[in-house]
Amino acid sequence: MQLFATAITKFCQIGLELCIYLVQWHGLVINLNGQIVVLITITIYYIIKLVLIVSACETGKNQTQEIRITIHDVLIRAKDEQIKDKVVK
Repeated sequence: MQLFATAITKFCQIGLELCIYLVQWHGLVINLNGQIVVLITITIYYIIKLVLIVSACETGKNQTQEIRITIHDVLIRAKDEQIKDKVVK
């Protein structure tokens, strides 16, 4: 949930930054004094940051699925009730 909230926050921040730069350009009038480079750099930075957050979420999800499979295998194969109780709790 925390990573999802961070992803939403970053998405909103990227949109806000883009709006600010568009307003500064006065209707998309492109000045060649470095604003394009700054906009592209900031956009790439935030996109990379967002991709890394999504990647971390995906990795966590995959690891959780592997742990779930392992726990179910232990529960199925365990013959001792104490082990089953320890795994469930």
